Amino acid sequence: MLTDKSPWGNYQQWQLLCKELIQTPDRQLKAFFEQNFTPVRISPQEKGLFTAYYSPVIPGSLDPSEDYSIPLLKLPHDLVKVRLSDFGLSGQGLVGRVEKGFLKPYGSRAEINQQTAKNSDVLIWLSSPVDKFFLQVQGSGNVELPDGKIIHVGYAGNNGHNYVAIGKILKQKGELEEVSMQTIQSWLAKNPDKREWLLNQNPRYIFFSFSDEGAITAQGVPATMRRTLAVDPSYIPLGLPVWLDTRLTATGERFQQMMVAQDTGSAIKGPARGDIYMGIGKDAAHIAGPQQEPGKLYVLVPRQ
Repeated sequence: MLTDKSPWGNYQQWQLLCKELIQTPDRQLKAFFEQNFTPVRISPQEKGLFTAYYSPVIPGSLDPSEDYSIPLLKLPHDLVKVRLSDFGLSGQGLVGRVEKGFLKPYGSRAEINQQTAKNSDVLIWLSSPVDKFFLQVQGSGNVELPDGKIIHVGYAGNNGHNYVAIGKILKQKGELEEVSMQTIQSWLAKNPDKREWLLNQNPRYIFFSFSDEGAITAQGVPATMRRTLAVDPSYIPLGLPVWLDTRLTATGERFQQMMVAQDTGSAIKGPARGDIYMGIGKDAAHIAGPQQEPGKLYVLVPRQ
């Protein structure tokens, strides 16, 4: 939140700068930021970690069938969210369901998957539990129907459980040396008998709704390829311009880019931590999947 004592500038400063930015021609943008902002490096003592995400395109259907039997669920009617601040407490809040007058934790991934989904609870039907899992990791995506039509789905809520990285589990057990989306998917394909066990190691479960856009950020605007960065909002307020200096793991090329802190993620924790949005489809997945690099992150702060 921007206040008079905020290190990121106050509301009045940003209001004036935003009005000026709207009227600034594209050819003058570089000069605008150089004249009006000072770069401040976030947590310079840390190496940082910068991963990437993308918007997948996966096959699905509005109706269940033998080929499409994996339910992608809507936000349940019995899911209850509690703001701890309403009770004078601090913290991120609670997610649960009411049972016999008491609030109980909502079910884990394994518990939700064990239940037979009612048609009224299903948003859309998918063909692969692995596709569903990685769609939940990304938080939004695109479903291609049998007739070729593309439907966008986006984050609607979660079950309140903490995110667990299944790649880290495979590495700890010596199953993988290099962890990426592609190596995890390859391991799952080679070990179908262990698939359910591994996916259930991440108890966090994401619910979806239909969306007009392919990837809507936590800021409520569409994600922009290589310009949207997911951050930890407890360190960097959403909406701030940032400069990222890192490398792309897939190609080895330097990635030095002005971006906007627009999104969040359950695995994005800490000050020098970011997740780069790489776009839609297989090409974006090829770049996003292996991305794990140190780097430097700067917030652009209004000059005094």
